[in-house]
Amino acid sequence: MTETEERNRAFVQALFAVLSEKGYGQELLDALAEDVTFHAMGKSPIAGSYHGKENYRRNALEPLQARIATSPTMEVHRILIDGDMACVQFRTLERFRLKWNPFCLPKPVIPREEARAA
Repeated sequence: MTETEERNRAFVQALFAVLSEKGYGQELLDALAEDVTFHAMGKSPIAGSYHGKENYRRNALEPLQARIATSPTMEVHRILIDGDMACVQFRTLERFRLKWNPFCLPKPVIPREEARAA
């Protein structure tokens, strides 16, 4: 694993620890690069591909937040890192959610400004 991949894995692990504790919200948006491509797989109302942070916020995150009373607790099962791409397979522990909800971030995992500084 390259140094970049190790840094990206640590970044994703820390992000999901925060998301599991605080839920989806500003922490997730702050973590995404402006040109992120976000794939939410499965059959949920937000399943699909989203290109750009603003598109993801408007068309996935806000509708998700409107549909759930409390943020779900996440249990990460697998993190795959390849360069600046990350795929995370996790499940939510609440009954109102789909059992599996993998997603992929095939564009930069960390904002380019942070990557340059590291």
